[in-house]
Amino acid sequence: MSYFLVDAAPGVDSARLAERIEREVEKVSAVPNEAFIRNDWAVAMQMGVEIIGLMTLIGGALAILLTGFAVYSSTARKERELAVMKALGFRNRAIYASVMAQAGSMAVLGFLLAAGLVSVATPLTARFVPQVTLEVSPEALSRVLIAALVVALRCSRASYRYAAWCVSIHCPLFGDELGS
Repeated sequence: MSYFLVDAAPGVDSARLAERIEREVEKVSAVPNEAFIRNDWAVAMQMGVEIIGLMTLIGGALAILLTGFAVYSSTARKERELAVMKALGFRNRAIYASVMAQAGSMAVLGFLLAAGLVSVATPLTARFVPQVTLEVSPEALSRVLIAALVVALRCSRASYRYAAWCVSIHCPLFGDELGS
């Protein structure tokens, strides 16, 4: 498929020119500029929905992986501090609660940062790209935010538990009391 742009002389009606071109030239579909833009926009929007959905899925998966890695590496870096806490007589439950509180606070702070960035980016997008608008009802927004927070907390919990397990393997002070 090829496109050929015809620049009409001043004062020539584009719709009439398109009709004339279609009558006089075989196997050609002539469309006025306004109709071409409208058709092209509709096709782009139909294609864009699947692409945006896929990009959202990939972005969500990356966010989960980054949250998990950040919590895991933060917990793993604290191996010595955790061992000192254990040597000072803290029970494993207290140590795990401390690690869980830190992991949860990291997840919540990361979530709040992301929510803040979205709340700033949405109006900017509408301002600089007025053709693209994001209209979300408050109910839908609250459901999405709650779901994202739950996923972030679950991911951080799984990551801290894995990191704590790894630390307990390397630190003989933890013994077999993992999870007690």
